[in-house]
Amino acid sequence: QQAGLTAETIDDSNLARMHRVYQDILLKELTEATWQELQNRLNQLVDRRAEWLREHWGGSEFAWEIWPLRELAFSRFDERDYRTVILLDHIANILQHVGQLADCKRICIQNNEILQALGNVSPENADYRRDLSVSYERLGDLFRSLGEGSQARDYYQNALEIAESLVKLAPENADYRRDLSVSYSKLGDLFRSLGEGSQARDYYQKDLEIAESL
Repeated sequence: QQAGLTAETIDDSNLARMHRVYQDILLKELTEATWQELQNRLNQLVDRRAEWLREHWGGSEFAWEIWPLRELAFSRFDERDYRTVILLDHIANILQHVGQLADCKRICIQNNEILQALGNVSPENADYRRDLSVSYERLGDLFRSLGEGSQARDYYQNALEIAESLVKLAPENADYRRDLSVSYSKLGDLFRSLGEGSQARDYYQKDLEIAESL
């Protein structure tokens, strides 16, 4: 046995090699899977495995399921289909949960671009616009968590513009009003964290007015 090697490190090395084999197998299965099979796999990871991976591995070094999902997401970037949006969103959730924020950010940005393209093709589809607003908010949350406040503000503002337009379109829709309330709240939180109390207060006041009317 080489100096410095222990039974534990040898086991980890063997485990890593085994996981690389499983990665290739899983990627092939995912690439050839039907939509329903993909959904089942992703739901399994989100509901049962992501917390285990985070707690036991503290990252994705040995989380062999993560790399194939990441590669699957990247391979779908050119698609302009709403099912792709759902798929990428699930994968981004998993990557964020295990701390792979750079890949999560890349996927969320691409998902946002797909939603923009879908909205341009079907501008009358309010669901696409609402999903795009949520996508902007998620990017705002992600960039804020990474300390990029200026970029987060731009994304939150984009989300707010869409939320406001939807409320104007259907002011009686409680879901749209709640979305607008969330947008105001997020901007209030952001400006408060940036030390801009006056701006934060204005957004909180708008949030409160909507909350009281619901």
